[in-house]
Parts: sequence; structure tokens; C-alpha cells
Amino acid sequence: MKIRCIYTITHIVTKEQYVGSTTDYERRKKRHFTQLLRGNHPNWKMQLDYNHNPECLIMEVLYKCDELTSSQIYDLEQGYINLKKYKYNLAKFTSNINSEGRLVNKLRRNKRKIYLILSSILSY
Repeated sequence: MKIRCIYTITHIVTKEQYVGSTTDYERRKKRHFTQLLRGNHPNWKMQLDYNHNPECLIMEVLYKCDELTSSQIYDLEQGYINLKKYKYNLAKFTSNINSEGRLVNKLRRNKRKIYLILSSILSY
């Protein structure tokens, strides 16, 4: 059964956190940790901590959202992001909250590509 929820990924030593939302908790958990294991997680801060100590991160359900729509889940996630500064949340907006948030998320995913393009332009 798919678990719709708000979840956290917590560094067990520093207590730094990431908050996210999903409509399938187990699938999302597997994706996070597969990307970390492969060294290609889009969140570079989380990846660096994982590279230093693979046992340092745990993922837990913060709030089950079985009765909420996807839009309401994103709104709730945004509320958590607004309430607390999460070290691992690189964007100020959830990826589906609004056009600004989608742009920030897209830029974050393409950060390396953008950096390489800007570096080549500025070196001339």
C-alpha cells in the first residue's frame, strides 16, 4: 500500500534535516538512497554528508496524508519549509508550489550544467 506523506531525512549526528512529500513513501525512500549510493543525488549537501558516513542519514514519515490531495500535500510541505530552516532543503519552494518554485527546482537540478555554461561564457 502506498503511503502518502510528508517525510524527513535526518542526519543522526548533526540533526540537520530535509523535508519532502511523496505519494509513495517506499518508492521515494528507495530513490533517495539509491541516488546517494550511486553518488548522483541532486542534493549536493546531503550527498557530501552521505559520502562521509553512509550510515548518517535516516528517513522517517513526519505526517501521513492519506486523505489529502496532491496539491494539499505540497501546501503542507511548503508550510513545514516555511516554519523551519532545513539545511538540506536547497530551494525555498516545493517543486510544485508555484512557477517560482518550479523554476528554482529546475535551476537546482541543472546547477552543474548552468555552472559550466556560465564558466565558459565568463572566461572569454
